[in-house]
Amino acid sequence: MDDTARETLQYLREKLGDLSEVNARIAVAEENLFRDYIRGYAVNKHATARRLGAQPTGFYERAAESAEGTSTAFGVTVSVAPREAFARAFKQVEITPRAGKKWLTIPAVAAAYGRRAGEVTDLQFVPLGAETAALMRRDKASGVDTVFYWLKKKVVQEQQRELLPSDAAVGEVAGEAAEDVFIELIAEGGVV
Repeated sequence: MDDTARETLQYLREKLGDLSEVNARIAVAEENLFRDYIRGYAVNKHATARRLGAQPTGFYERAAESAEGTSTAFGVTVSVAPREAFARAFKQVEITPRAGKKWLTIPAVAAAYGRRAGEVTDLQFVPLGAETAALMRRDKASGVDTVFYWLKKKVVQEQQRELLPSDAAVGEVAGEAAEDVFIELIAEGGVV
């Protein structure tokens, strides 16, 4: 090993005894990866809104903006809110009503999409079985009933890994960010 390589390695050992700087750069890069990925995912996601002819709620766009990378000397974490919505990236998820509620509401028409059932007037509860019901509204002029919401005791959503960037993409971004730090440190040390 020549003196330049020895000096470079010694300098890096000294600078990298604490990985806080490297991890901070990785956290920023990963935050950007997650934000950009979820924004791109959102462009094609709104299948329910499109099916109902409704305006998208902007759920994924807001989630993208919530992406936050944090770091310590020991590692990096990226958080996206609401966390529960992205659990499906890792496993099948069973959704049940929150405490004090009996039913999940699933919009059936554009006028219901993005609105809570309590915001819609004149809805009638119609039981359809032990696990399913509907909230309907009768048009006063025509007498026609329209289902506004389907009600379910639980919904199972299959795993959907593509909700978040792949492990390979996360690893690649981390590697590139770390490499950038190493190159800067070597240049800063004047050993290259």
